[in-house]
Amino acid sequence: MSETHVIVEELNATEWDSFVASTGYSGFMQTSAWAKVKKDEGWEIFQIAIRRKNKLVAAALILGSRMENKKMFFYSPQGPVLKWHLKSHVQDLRTLTDAVAALSNRENGICWRMEPWLLHSYGESLTQFQPSPLNMQPVDTGLVPLNSSYEDVIQKFHPKVRYNIRIALRDGVTTHTGCELEDFVEFYENYKKTIDRKSLEFKEWEYFISIQKHLGSTKKAFVITAKLEDMAIASILVICFADRVTYFFGGFDYDARKHMAPYLCHAEAIKLGIEHKCAFYDLWGIANSDNKEHPWQSFTDFKLKFNPVRVTLAGAYDVVYDPEGYLPLIGIN
Repeated sequence: MSETHVIVEELNATEWDSFVASTGYSGFMQTSAWAKVKKDEGWEIFQIAIRRKNKLVAAALILGSRMENKKMFFYSPQGPVLKWHLKSHVQDLRTLTDAVAALSNRENGICWRMEPWLLHSYGESLTQFQPSPLNMQPVDTGLVPLNSSYEDVIQKFHPKVRYNIRIALRDGVTTHTGCELEDFVEFYENYKKTIDRKSLEFKEWEYFISIQKHLGSTKKAFVITAKLEDMAIASILVICFADRVTYFFGGFDYDARKHMAPYLCHAEAIKLGIEHKCAFYDLWGIANSDNKEHPWQSFTDFKLKFNPVRVTLAGAYDVVYDPEGYLPLIGIN
């Protein structure tokens, strides 16, 4: 059976995104729109596709970062994209790896870090590679099933969640869902309040402008803002793609915390996911259940009130092309 692999700068976005969505083993970070967001950040963009009988059967969006030594670090968030449940994925992964090796030879690569959206229990094919010293995306997350009505979904939440939603509504909190630039402005104000209060690392405004430009304009990224008398007191940013609506960022006005606005925002995100026929609401990162000292424990406690299914992904693996150049990436000088 003949196979071809193609290295290009850009493939047809519709065909690419349709394939990524169809597999069930990836997410928005392998889409053509996300490639544009990362290009705005300064990453170089490469796409590799494997075709069989003129149909895509495997793909990888690869971000390239040129290091100070002129060598390149390659990274595939939520990729590569394979039909991992089929026996053919073994050969397809080998073909992809060979294609990235050719790209590495051309671009003077150090390693390719892959981080597929694949359950840990299905990650046997990845064990041939070097486990990465750093998972760049959350490995543990919680998925709220959306395969029923909103009323049925919220009945499975902790009673405190339903109570807090009622408090928000009783206090006159309303919500607005939008994807325009002004919606992102309101979101960023609440996001910055939370980041400043907790002294966390933060994303610059330009990053969110890019998300609005490339995902908001195509109605994949939405801001849900809770307001009290026209004052934005909480906002979350969610991304709808394929079978998941993903909670990506959020923030709220601590002085208005008694109005429980964040709970109402997440309730609206669930309604949005159901409207878009998503199967899950991905809460995007929770602390490992075995580590109560995890720095994420406080917001994990909040997320677990929504009674998600806890899942652990396979994590990141590295294909190393330059062992000497790889050492600084794992903290060895």
